[in-house]
Amino acid sequence: DQKAASSPSLAPTAPAAEKGGSGKMVVAALAVGLVLVAAVGGAVASGQLELGDAPAPAPAPATTPDEAGLLQAGTVEVAELTESRGIARLIVQPPGQAVVDIRASMGDFKESWNGAGRLELIGLEAGTYKTKVKPRAGGSAMRGTLEVEPGSDCTYIFDLKQGEEWQKDCP
Repeated sequence: DQKAASSPSLAPTAPAAEKGGSGKMVVAALAVGLVLVAAVGGAVASGQLELGDAPAPAPAPATTPDEAGLLQAGTVEVAELTESRGIARLIVQPPGQAVVDIRASMGDFKESWNGAGRLELIGLEAGTYKTKVKPRAGGSAMRGTLEVEPGSDCTYIFDLKQGEEWQKDCP
């Protein structure tokens, strides 16, 4: 028993977890740092994060078909906007009271819209677009045309109470 009391302790002076622990913590911190740098770099490269004074522009909301397969209010990029293409914003008054079919006179563009809110068509080829506006309350469908000019940026309003033609407003 005396020998056990006088012999030096075999217990380590520091717990095993602490030995080399600070090196493992440095490696872990570096790994986390590299992940953060990669994430920020990826966000900058993808355009999700811009560096500098100007805030990033908000992306235009895209429209999706509703349950009936009709486009909802929002933005549709038909094609890249160029000098030979234009922008058409469509509004039905009162909103949501008609279904609108839009077809190019010459070409393959055709869409159907639920008439709610505002539908923005970006990159429409210049030309004439025929529309059929069908009131949801019933009655005869009304026909109208949209004239899209090269480089135009116009709003077209169809008033169901007048039901004659789209009123064109180009700034």
